[in-house]
Amino acid sequence: MVTVKEMKDLFKKELTPINNTLQQLSSNFDGLKDSVKFLSDKYDDLLRELHSMNEKHDLQSKNLKKAREELNEAKQRAAEAKQQVEELAQYIRRDCVEIAGIQPTRDLSCEAIVNSIGETIGVPITADDISIAHPIPSYNQSAAPKLIVKFTRRQVRNKFYQARKKLASKKAKDLPRLDLESDARVYISESLTPYKKNLFGQVNKLKKRLKWKYIWTYNGRIYLKQDENNVVHTFDTLEDFDKFQSRNHSTNN
Repeated sequence: MVTVKEMKDLFKKELTPINNTLQQLSSNFDGLKDSVKFLSDKYDDLLRELHSMNEKHDLQSKNLKKAREELNEAKQRAAEAKQQVEELAQYIRRDCVEIAGIQPTRDLSCEAIVNSIGETIGVPITADDISIAHPIPSYNQSAAPKLIVKFTRRQVRNKFYQARKKLASKKAKDLPRLDLESDARVYISESLTPYKKNLFGQVNKLKKRLKWKYIWTYNGRIYLKQDENNVVHTFDTLEDFDKFQSRNHSTNN
């Protein structure tokens, strides 16, 4: 018969491995808790860092947006200032015209050329009407010679310019009292700024490509017209020209 002591020893013997296992599990659980706590702390740190990064990103985005807005405003102001300078430069030329087709010489003054043209187109010019007249330097040897005339009165200048069509069939040799033999055509045009001359050149190329009839300027503004029965299109800037090309391209398509 088994005694109580033997039973206790037997239970103790059987429970010892279990206790050892439980102790090992407990130790492992403690290690797991430490690992979970470590990961949890790291996760919290990561969240805080991510939150901080988001705040910095939002701040940088706001700063970038503000910088872009300020840059756009600066560009707009610069464009407006440039346009104002261009308008002023063209305004200063309001009393001037340019004459092409006749080259002044030592024996042929600019004033004599202006007087002869004025007589031809029915706008008599006196010495008091001319503020200054002189040749315009040209780097293009094939270009027709030009001279610029500044009038003392805008009214006289406008009459002179508006009568330019009367030169349509005239050549240099047809002008009175100049004793010229040249068959060169004589033209009167407004004095345009380099910007407006470039714009006029582009509009004129388009006119030729479209085979339209009329192009002219008045007070620095460029006018384009297909024929007598169509509307007039005006151009003050290259943006106007780009918009016209876009509309015309869309219409043709």
